[in-house]
Amino acid sequence: MDFFSQFLSFLFPEKCLACKKTGVPLCAGCSGFLPKGFPPDKNTVVLLDYRDKRVKKSIWLLKYRNKRMLAGIFAKMLYDILLEELAELKLMKNFSNPLLLPMPISGKRFRERGYNQVELVAYELARIGGFELNTNTLLKSRHTESQVKAEGRRERLKNLKGSFAVKNPDVIRGRNIILLDDVITTGATMSEARKTLKEARVKNILSVALAH
Repeated sequence: MDFFSQFLSFLFPEKCLACKKTGVPLCAGCSGFLPKGFPPDKNTVVLLDYRDKRVKKSIWLLKYRNKRMLAGIFAKMLYDILLEELAELKLMKNFSNPLLLPMPISGKRFRERGYNQVELVAYELARIGGFELNTNTLLKSRHTESQVKAEGRRERLKNLKGSFAVKNPDVIRGRNIILLDDVITTGATMSEARKTLKEARVKNILSVALAH
């Protein structure tokens, strides 16, 4: 952190979005009381309810303001839920030795933002859970405008068609995949990414999102 950033942090200390405790954007006590999300289908795990203002603001801070501490907080919250889900999938579908793939962003978006917020969470999740992480196989091959501007799932799917690609498909062929994203709205982005992975002949895919 440079001197100017340190000076701003001194003048305007970080405060928890819920209880206003200084020092963290979301404290451990409050994170446990955020409303849980409801998955849109049986193949998806969702951590939080995006309709909650605190959830929406915390994801916005990670995505657009580079509040990297939140990546670690989200990863810790997600890990416990994933453990239960993976234990069940291992028995039901032999879902073992999964490969963790963060949802990619386009080169243009990366240059604008300087980082991929989902990748930050994935790194933390891999560190905590010992997951094998791969960040350079599933790619966003075509830039698409923000999905917020597209109305309805059909238009979003059309906007996203052909926007993902797999580099070196041998790396993921026959593997179980954990596909991580930050927010699921209509599910169009996740659906298109899953389609691309299935075409590369992966074994099973568990979709995971911070919020829905």
